[in-house]
Amino acid sequence: LVAWLAAQQGWDCESPEPDLVMMATELRKEFSEEEIWVKDFTGMMAQWNRLVVRPEVWGYARGSLLRENEKLHWDENNLKQENLVGNFEKLSGRKFVETDYNLFNNLCDPIQTGTKINLVSARSGQIRDECIVGKIAGYWKRGESIFAVYGRTHVVMLEPALRKLLV
Repeated sequence: LVAWLAAQQGWDCESPEPDLVMMATELRKEFSEEEIWVKDFTGMMAQWNRLVVRPEVWGYARGSLLRENEKLHWDENNLKQENLVGNFEKLSGRKFVETDYNLFNNLCDPIQTGTKINLVSARSGQIRDECIVGKIAGYWKRGESIFAVYGRTHVVMLEPALRKLLV
């Protein structure tokens, strides 16, 4: 809504989020392609479970990952259904049940540290936060007027960092 209102006024709107390739490049410094794909797949499964009307699960989850891979050019074998499920079970230590929302949601939780999936999720959030803070600081240094809207989970990290950088 805020972006739409800004556009109605002719104001420029930018997202300080890292793009897919930048995020993947940073994550690959610490994690394998398989681990990153499983984290993304787990997130897609949590999202799919929240839908009121659910499309066919594999078209939904795998289709999104294949679109991402058009930019990443990673080993597409990791995105085969049997490999996604096998890697999920190996990294989570749990049986894959497509309707187990709590399992998928907990594995995506960056606060928990029980699995490699949680660790990839946590690092992904850190990369996002660092990128967002860096870009906002750049806008500030250029004297741009800033109105920032970001998710509640990022407030804990971003607010203190921005106060230190921008005061």
